[in-house]
Order: sequence, then C-alpha cells, then structure tokens
Amino acid sequence: MCDPVTLLLLAIALAAPVAVWAWRLKLRLDSAIAVKEDAESRLKSMAQHDPLTGLPNRLLIADRLSQAIYRAERQGRKVAVCFIDLIGFKKVNDDYGLDTGDALLAALGQRAALRLRATDSVGRLGGDALVLVLEDIDDADAALGLARDVQQLICEPMEVSGHSCSVGASVGIAIYPDHGSNTPTLLRKADNAMYQAKRDGSGQVLVFAGD
Repeated sequence: MCDPVTLLLLAIALAAPVAVWAWRLKLRLDSAIAVKEDAESRLKSMAQHDPLTGLPNRLLIADRLSQAIYRAERQGRKVAVCFIDLIGFKKVNDDYGLDTGDALLAALGQRAALRLRATDSVGRLGGDALVLVLEDIDDADAALGLARDVQQLICEPMEVSGHSCSVGASVGIAIYPDHGSNTPTLLRKADNAMYQAKRDGSGQVLVFAGD
C-alpha cells in the first residue's frame, strides 16, 4: 500500500495534464467568444453605417432621433432635425468621378461633426443628402445658428483625392415638439423644409413653416 505522500504526488501528477488541458480549452473558448463578439459588432456596425462614407445611415439616424425625442420629452427640451442637400455635388462626380464624390461626402460629414456637440449626430440618408440631429436646443433660433455654422463649413473649398472641391448647401429644419412628436413626422417635415429652401434659392436655411 502506498503511503499518503506518494498518493498525493501521484494525484498531482495525474491532475497536472488535466489542468493544462482545461486551461488551454478555456483559452480557446475565450478566443472563439471574442471572435464571435467582434464579428457581431462588425455586422451591427455595417447594418447601421453607410458603406461608402462610414457615416450613420438612415436606420441609425432614425434610432438616434427616436432616443433624442424620448429624452427631450422627459426633460422638457427640444430636438432639431436638419436635412442638408448639397449644391454642385453632381458636378464633382462628373468632373472627378464617383470615388472622389464618396470621399467628399465622408469628409463633409466629418467636417460637420467638428461644429456639432457630443450629443449631436450627422448621417447620410442616401445620394448627396446629409442629416443632422441636434439635441437639447432652446428654440428655432438656436437650431438655425448651428445649421448655418455647419452650412458655412460645408461651403468652404476642400481638397479631396488631389482635387479642389466646392459645394453649397440648402438646409431644411424641423423641430420637436413644434413640428411633430415622432421620428417619421420630423424627418418628413425637415425634408419638406429643405425642398422649400431649394425652391427659395440656393444656399437657404429654412425652418419648416407648413406643408
């Protein structure tokens, strides 16, 4: 019969490979989980961002606007939605190609974000249309001020892909709760205001004034 010390040493010797195996298995499982989570994160990001510019797409902007409305309702504040239509963008595409146009859109989105606050958002709805969601504003005048600042930045010439590009912008604004209490209504009225701004002349910034 083996003495207790010998039995203990034997048990340790037998357990060591099992412990090493278990440790290696845990590393593999942790790695597999990390890869899975990273893939899920990438898929979610792809579903919520415009593939050409990397800006938030319509889905993500609508979600952010809905959340902004919810917070504004609780806090008694206002939210502004700004539709931006670029003037002269087609000429950039025609003169320098679609890749330069896509790069310009991405750069303009980043440029607009420089003027916005951390709580605001800028995204692309498609084509050459950009949209801003401005949270925690006091009134229409505050929204107009921010929108005009962004418009001014957009209109400044920009070097893109070795080309000097210049565009203008017409901007339409709708405000919660003045012009609507939900996301679809505010997006529609901001779009309407933008088309009115285009009809009134290039480079206008208008607040929604009725259908």
